[in-house]
Parts: sequence; C-alpha cells; structure tokens
Amino acid sequence: MDPTTPTTDVPTDNGPALLSIQQAAARLGLKVSWLREKVKSDEVPYVKVGAVSVGFTEAQLGEIVERLTVKPRKAPGS
Repeated sequence: MDPTTPTTDVPTDNGPALLSIQQAAARLGLKVSWLREKVKSDEVPYVKVGAVSVGFTEAQLGEIVERLTVKPRKAPGS
C-alpha cells in the first residue's frame, strides 16, 4: 500500500488534529501529487500515521511554506 495514503482529520492524544495529504495540499495551494512526491523523498515534514498513512500539523504546513519562501537577494532600493 502507498505510504502516502491520506488520513482524515486524525486527532492526536497530545495535540491538534492532523490534516490529510489532500487537505494539506489544498491549504497550501499545491497539487496533491507534488506534495506526495515531497513526502516520499522526505523533503517536507510530516507525521507518519501507522504504516501506510501520513498527516500534517498546522506547524508543519508553516515549515513547508517557510521552505518554499524565496527571500530577496537585495534589500529594496539598493
């Protein structure tokens, strides 16, 4: 079975619910296939839920956005 099988909102014992890969992609404005590839290559943070599913916390979505953020090379007006 594919290790990126989507979860539903899965509540954790000590924290908020996890978002499925579809929910996370939608929230980030990304294609599910792109996010799935990044999960498979361990290029983005995620929570492994059992042997076949993954989920994402809000904090992890923030980390993904930070990794995708392009910072300016020069200060404005320089």
